[in-house]
Formats: sequence, C-alpha cells, structure tokens
Amino acid sequence: MIGGARWAQAEQRRADDGAPIFSFGIIADIQYCDCDDASNFAGTEQRRYRSTLAQTQRAVDWWNEMGAKFVVQLGDLIDGQNAGGYGAGLSFSAPQTDIAFERVAGALRGCMMPILHAIGNHELYNFGWDGLRERLQRSERGWQVAASHEADAPFYYHWRPEPGWCF
Repeated sequence: MIGGARWAQAEQRRADDGAPIFSFGIIADIQYCDCDDASNFAGTEQRRYRSTLAQTQRAVDWWNEMGAKFVVQLGDLIDGQNAGGYGAGLSFSAPQTDIAFERVAGALRGCMMPILHAIGNHELYNFGWDGLRERLQRSERGWQVAASHEADAPFYYHWRPEPGWCF
C-alpha cells in the first residue's frame, strides 16, 4: 500500500484552503497526419488525423488556464503514416515526418509549463533515437525525453514535481 501511504502524506500536506498540492495535464496518441479521416486497422473506430491539432491546442489552452504544473505526453505525437511506408503515407511524394512533427510541436509550444515526453511506437516509425532526442529534449522549452542531453543517456528518467512525488 505504498501508493496509499504517499496519497495520505500528500493529503496531509494540502494547503489550508484544501487546494491540491499540484495539478498536471496528460495527453496521449495525438497521432497527427495531414491525411483524410479513416478507420483504424480493425475498422472499429474512426481516426480524425487533421483535427488532432485543434484538439491539442484546446488541451494546451486548458492546461495554461488551470495552471498545471507540468504535462505528461505519453507518446505517438504523429502518426506512422507520415513516414510514407503504409496507409495514406504511400501516396505522399515524400515523407511528411518533419512537417507533421513541427505542426504538433507548434501547438505544444504554447504550453506554459514543462512537458515530460514518453516515446510511442509511432515516434519510432518516424525517427531514430538521435532524432527523438534532438526534437524532444529541449530544455529551453522545458521539454524532457531522456535522462540528459548526452548522446548515450537513456530514454527513461524520473521527475519530482513536489517532495514525496516521483514520476
């Protein structure tokens, strides 16, 4: 019950007015691609690739408004089709990886707090490890994806937003 003990300790540290110690945003599977809406491979759900930029911008606006301390981005910023190897990507004259990434990064740059990135499988369809580090380990923006900027730093890390809390 370690998690429960930490929660209890955090509850004891709440501000006198009952405010939470901190709040954070979370987002996953943006999977942006400049391609028409389509169903997933199983045909069970509709993917709206282009609209994810507006949804991301709404999330950023909300996090800024609520005063989140940080954001956790759980991977798949852009869709694998951007690399040009399958789906709509087969019709691209050239891979759209960099263009797609810049569009999503543009929406995320409005975030007024640090973003802690995780790597999803779609990042790996589009980038090598060095390219991911170059794009997502951006201390001037408060973005983190690896333990450090060193070329051999692992792509895992921990972050402590408050005493007693570790992500």
